[in-house]
Parts: sequence; structure tokens; C-alpha cells
Amino acid sequence: MNFSSITLFVILIISQVSFAQDTTYYNQNDLRIKTIDNAEYFIIKTKVGFGAIEQGFFATGEKKSEKEYTYKFKKLVNIDTTKEWYINGKIHWLVVYKEGKLNGELTSYWGNGQLKRKDVFEMDSLMNGTCYNKDGEKVEYYPFEVQPEFKGGASKMYEWLGENIVYPNTAREAGIQGKVYVKFDIDKNGNLINKKIVRGVHITLDKEVIRILKISPKWTPGVKDGEKATYSFTLPVNFRITSAKETRRLKKEQKKKEKQERKNN
Repeated sequence: MNFSSITLFVILIISQVSFAQDTTYYNQNDLRIKTIDNAEYFIIKTKVGFGAIEQGFFATGEKKSEKEYTYKFKKLVNIDTTKEWYINGKIHWLVVYKEGKLNGELTSYWGNGQLKRKDVFEMDSLMNGTCYNKDGEKVEYYPFEVQPEFKGGASKMYEWLGENIVYPNTAREAGIQGKVYVKFDIDKNGNLINKKIVRGVHITLDKEVIRILKISPKWTPGVKDGEKATYSFTLPVNFRITSAKETRRLKKEQKKKEKQERKNN
């Protein structure tokens, strides 16, 4: 292969990487489905240089959203202004980001075009905000986003996991331990769906994490601009082999922590 051929080959590879596209389809509950059949909308994500551009369209062809991302610590984060439209073409919301954080003005609108909220952020910190009803009257402020949560919070979630996870005997006997990362969606009803191991340790530990999520209680669903929304969540589950002495110490610390929490409440 001569120099010209090598150069052409490199250019072709770069072009393929820089402009790779991925299309995903979603139903009316914002849950991912395999094809455009029964889809409410679809999203086309195009990798460009060191980031990506994401464009959403309703199944009927109208534009739904527009987002721009860049890579930060190997993760895609929002930059610039994220826009979303109603199917009637009116703007739904405008959100300004800087390095993946809310920074600047965030405005959202009702379907009739009336201003719904106007927030001002500085690197994820809310400086001030005002909410309105459909008639333009001020109402009590509520946050733009509320993340889904295990009922009782993170401490209760890990407490529940600790009480219900079973360390597989084959893994324990073989000295296999480590942290399993699992990704799942919390739908608008608080159900955990689309569970997927994104970084496993061993098949037995991975299967145990999926099993425990299948029997998880419902979570409190997430909310976006006052409406329930589907959110993705990545959870690390740590498997660690401990001695009997250390197990007793950990249980003692947990009881002490629970006692303090009851006292504070």
C-alpha cells in the first residue's frame, strides 16, 4: 500500500468515526422500543469530532428536540442550548448548559405559548426562578427537575440491598469480588425496567444484581417541569468478602447509624 492509499484509508476511517449515526425510537411513555412502529418519536445522534449532535423528531416528522454534547471524562455532557418543541411547532423549553451544568436562563412554555417558568442558574446553582400557570399567573415555585428516588432515599436503598442480596456461593468460595455497574430506567410509574449490566465482574454476581432489581420496590418517579418522566439510572453494587469479625463490626456501625437517624428525626 503506497502513501496515497494509506492517507485515503485514514481519511475514510476518520470520516466514519466523526459522522457515525445512531437512531433510537421511543413510545409515548419515553421508553425505548426497537422499531419506529408504535413510536411516539425518534432520536438521531450524530457523533461529530469530539462530541455529538442529537436531533429528535416526532413520528409524524415534526422536529422535537435539539441537543449538543461534548466529551468530558469519557462521558457525553450537554453544552450550549438544549431546545425542545411541542408537536404543534411551539417551543417547549430552552435550557442553557456549560460543561454539562445548567448555566444561564432556563425557560419553558405551556402548549398555548404562555411562559411556564423562568429560572436562572449559575453552574447548576439556582439563582432565582418563577413559575406560571397557563393563564400567565404566578404560582408557587417548583423545581425543573426532580430525580427518581428509592423510597426513603439512598441510605434506605443500600440498606434494602444489603438485606436482600445473596452472595453466590460459587463466587464466594472462589474469592470473586468487585463492583458491578448496572443501568436501568425508572418509568413514570416508578417501575425499574430495561436493566442492563454495563460493567460486570462475574456472571454469578451480574445475575444476582439483575435478580435483586427485579424484586425491587417501586421508586418515586422522576419529574421534569412538573410532569412525571422516565429517567435512566446507573447503580454500582459492591460485592466484598468479609471476615466474621468485620461483618460484626459493619453491622454494629449500621445499627449505630440507624439509631442516630431515628434520633435526628
